[in-house]
Amino acid sequence: MSCCSKNEKQWYPLESNPSNLTSYIKNLGFDTTKYHFIDVLSTEEWAIGMVPQPILAIIFLFPLKNEYPNQCRPEQKKLECHENTVNATDVWYIKQRIRNACGSFAILHALANIPESTKAQVFKPSSWIDRFLDRCSSNLCPLVKAKYIESDM
Repeated sequence: MSCCSKNEKQWYPLESNPSNLTSYIKNLGFDTTKYHFIDVLSTEEWAIGMVPQPILAIIFLFPLKNEYPNQCRPEQKKLECHENTVNATDVWYIKQRIRNACGSFAILHALANIPESTKAQVFKPSSWIDRFLDRCSSNLCPLVKAKYIESDM
């Protein structure tokens, strides 16, 4: 028996491993000779000092506890009410509706929100990430972006 309904999309989860994640973004069309993933040991000053500069993004991982879904519901309700009114030109956001895709969606959020001048240097023209972000610009509704990526599977 499957854990998902017939209509629910599911991806294989990504392993939180810097070399695997770097390989993943390379396959999306990101030039990994300029930037790559590393493990950040701590957010304390001594550890951040060891991180190569400049930093384009940080993906924060944390363990889920049984209480997490209940703690998220009030926030989720607030977000749903304002989903279409977010100032979309400031932050690129996509709604995740695919099971096990949190790592992939975190990467999409990280890549989509880097400065445009950097995108021009690291996105290979006509690559998957270049075409995807061209079709799913920041001013597009997060739900429409989600439907687009679901149809691209």
